[in-house]
Amino acid sequence: MDLDDNVRKNMFKCSNGLFLIFFNLAAAFASLAPDLRLTAYFGYLVTVSGKALHFLLMGFYIYPLTCKSRSKCDPFRAFDKADGVFDKLLVVGSFTSIILGIMLLVLRCTGLSSHRSIGLQGGGGVSVALDGFGLAAVVASIGMIVYGIVHLDKCMNAKLGKAMFECAVAGFTLTGGIASLLSSVQMSPTVAMLFGFLYHPLGRGLFYMLIGFYMCSQTSYENDHKTHQTVSFVCSIASMVVGSVYLVMYCFGNSYMRTGGVVTYATQPAPAVQMRTQVVHSYQTRVVSYR
Repeated sequence: MDLDDNVRKNMFKCSNGLFLIFFNLAAAFASLAPDLRLTAYFGYLVTVSGKALHFLLMGFYIYPLTCKSRSKCDPFRAFDKADGVFDKLLVVGSFTSIILGIMLLVLRCTGLSSHRSIGLQGGGGVSVALDGFGLAAVVASIGMIVYGIVHLDKCMNAKLGKAMFECAVAGFTLTGGIASLLSSVQMSPTVAMLFGFLYHPLGRGLFYMLIGFYMCSQTSYENDHKTHQTVSFVCSIASMVVGSVYLVMYCFGNSYMRTGGVVTYATQPAPAVQMRTQVVHSYQTRVVSYR
């Protein structure tokens, strides 16, 4: 299970880079141009709480990446220790993101931003029958949750700099694991509204593939926990297989949904379209009314 060091590093760079690009571009569009249809696939970014947690966890995640050793990261001397202009900009950007996230959380908790919040009406989801492929997706999602719990435990026992990174990884993987698990067993309006990309084959395929790459690239760091290493490796393989199948089906067919264990081609899962449209329309109304 121990991958070649270069392979592991390349998998990490690929998954880490694409993850940061996709989600932060979505956050930028959601903040600067909330009427774009792109925000329909990242509905959590048009809620104050979702946007606050996004910026907070992104700051926690990006800052330790500028350190040579995550276990020796010192947030209070981060700028002085940063090498080069680019690393210094990353440090400034990461701390700006953390501060922005905290400010949004404070505004949300104090109710000062309630007039701009969008109410979430989840409703009941429509269950789908699980075939072998659906079970593989469930296994991969459960693996993400287990992986998140492992990193949450590490967060509790690490120094500040490394704890920030472990907390962010735990937050991302637990959220992604729970959302993808729910989307695998039912057509959930809530998941469709917050994480609409999980009901689109391209978004779902890239999500599982990148998470699989990330977990697989980190297995070599688990040498002191063989059980964690085995779980991470098995679940990463399941995730990459599921992601590959979704991407292949996207390339050779239209958007689809599974019903009764059979792949049925359709335009989009109905709850996803309805809820994503509701989010964008509601946010557009608020934007126009405040101009």
